[in-house]
Amino acid sequence: MFTLFLMIFTLALLGGCSEAPVRIGVFDRAKIAREKAVFGEVNALNAEIALLEELMRDKKDQLREELQEMEEEANESLKREWTEGMEEREEKLNNALNEKFKGFLAEKNQEMQDFIASVENEANKKLDEITKKAASPLLTEMQLADLEKEADEAKKQADEKIKAKDARIQKEINDTLADSRAAAKRNLDEYAVTLREKLTEERKKQLREFAEEQLGDDQKKQNDLLARREALQKSIDERINKAVEAAAKEKKLEIVLSQVFSNVKAVDITGDVMAILLKK
Repeated sequence: MFTLFLMIFTLALLGGCSEAPVRIGVFDRAKIAREKAVFGEVNALNAEIALLEELMRDKKDQLREELQEMEEEANESLKREWTEGMEEREEKLNNALNEKFKGFLAEKNQEMQDFIASVENEANKKLDEITKKAASPLLTEMQLADLEKEADEAKKQADEKIKAKDARIQKEINDTLADSRAAAKRNLDEYAVTLREKLTEERKKQLREFAEEQLGDDQKKQNDLLARREALQKSIDERINKAVEAAAKEKKLEIVLSQVFSNVKAVDITGDVMAILLKK
């Protein structure tokens, strides 16, 4: 039920940087979990949930295959809808960026096209001159070979100029769009989490409703208890986090672990955390 807990606090140090070792704290979360004043209601809910599970065992065994099939279908549906939703969101964000910078991008594109035309025009003039020289019947094979090298060099220089200009324009575009692209990326990342949570809750609701329809009031009561336990657990976790933070600041700790690691010297703040929780 509980994952490894790690909190890092940055303390303001007056008078510049300190060479003192990092102060580490540790608290026994398992001990806190055994405290009835903190987890008593959760434990009571767990007992009720387990009792209802036992009462519905036979019915659930009969429905297990169908429930599992529905859950697999719900998971596949979630993946599909999430992917489609993300693709749609990304397309909208890209379109918004293109619209916002349409004038700037068009200007840079025209600048590049004009530059390419100018370089190619200059290179073509050189190639025309080389072609005229090569048409002379008085040239030796060595002179013709030199003219061919000169033509290749003119083409190479033109290509290098175009590539260098393209790199400069791409950098200018990237620099100009950097902040907007970063904002769009943050928007997309936040949407990814929100969309997954929304779709997950919808699938859970569908499965709950199906189970309640098939198993009746006992399943509905169990679902209600599960929802209460989830909300209660979240509230308790928040209280514990705040208590750990308060205790750590009081003792000027920079890192707090929920379990002891070998070769780590740490201050035990379990009692302090417990005292803060019991005041609530």
